[in-house]
Amino acid sequence: MKDKRLFILFIAGIILTVIVFLWLLFLSFSLSTPIDTQPNSLSISTKPRQPTPTPIVIPFEKPTSPTLRVNGITVDNFYKQGTIIDTNGDVSILKNRLYDIVYLAPFQEFIIEILNTPFISARNQAEFEFLKQLGITQDEACSLKVSLATPYRINPTEAGKKFDLSFCENE
Repeated sequence: MKDKRLFILFIAGIILTVIVFLWLLFLSFSLSTPIDTQPNSLSISTKPRQPTPTPIVIPFEKPTSPTLRVNGITVDNFYKQGTIIDTNGDVSILKNRLYDIVYLAPFQEFIIEILNTPFISARNQAEFEFLKQLGITQDEACSLKVSLATPYRINPTEAGKKFDLSFCENE
């Protein structure tokens, strides 16, 4: 008899706990969901709106001087013959079927993308033209930030690798 009474008391406790839980759940849901008691009324927010910043884009102007300083090295002004490709001052210095030489102004870095095979031949031609376009020596070029790369569709065996200038690799 005592066991039956404990069992009934246990079941009643569980039912009471479930009812209290559901009541609290309903209460918290109804407090967090506002109910519009006036249909067709305008809702006025009491929170102040945060202003949204408007980005200011300053157009990049090509340097007009005959030379530029990049990482402490004086180079010929490659902006004169290059094509600006965005508002950061990035420029495609020279692009042809063998390679694309790009300067990333915010990083003061040159990227040479090899676009043809054989890789070594196209790389050598690109490096020669890079020196010529900037009017610098190999030693000066080794002081610049320069990376060479090639896409998978062109050179699958060399793709995914980042190369230095060939004449700087042992420095």
